[in-house]
Amino acid sequence: MPGAREQKVLISAIEALASLVEARDHATGHHMDDVARLSTELGGRLGLSEADRHSMRLAAWLRDIGKVAVPDTVLQKPGRMNEDDWELVRRHPLVGAEVVGHLPGLRALAPAILGPHERWGGEGYPDGLTGESIPMAARIIAVADAYLTIVTERPYRQARSVEQARAEIRRCSGSQFDPAVAAALDVLLEESPLLVGIVGLEWDDSLWAGEGIAAEPLQPSLN
Repeated sequence: MPGAREQKVLISAIEALASLVEARDHATGHHMDDVARLSTELGGRLGLSEADRHSMRLAAWLRDIGKVAVPDTVLQKPGRMNEDDWELVRRHPLVGAEVVGHLPGLRALAPAILGPHERWGGEGYPDGLTGESIPMAARIIAVADAYLTIVTERPYRQARSVEQARAEIRRCSGSQFDPAVAAALDVLLEESPLLVGIVGLEWDDSLWAGEGIAAEPLQPSLN
């Protein structure tokens, strides 16, 4: 467990890495923070420990760091991406995991950075994992990311409503998303109907000052 000084240095390193992405794509920078906050809330509802939620929040914040290797012409493309564009984008989890893998204090986050684009039923990337072989943190981040992407305006489409987003997450439960995580989000949105987005809402930021990143990667199930 890192001491106070080491923890401060580690957080500074994380902020520096995240700022690289935000400098390339301002919208992604805000989205990273929103996904980190919502993932933490979902993790609490699913019974993750404070240490695991802390690690997951850091992984969510850094999961798009690999986009530094994606050209601006793709990141800033106003229309839909073609297959060549997608080929470049699909590499970003591998690049992100490689980056954190070079930092001893962040190495344990690599599985959660690699996994959010895997699919519960398979056919995701980069490794084609299925079900509980996908790390739990990655499964949670995937749902949080998808929900916030749906309700956020993009260059190529309008934002959709909370109810439309809920319907889409339900539709993909069991194929793209872990059913337990999808259900947890649905309950959260039922209890907090104003969760159109996360920006501007009050969240408990105490997890930033937690006990540090878990020594081991988050386990792929809660059991």
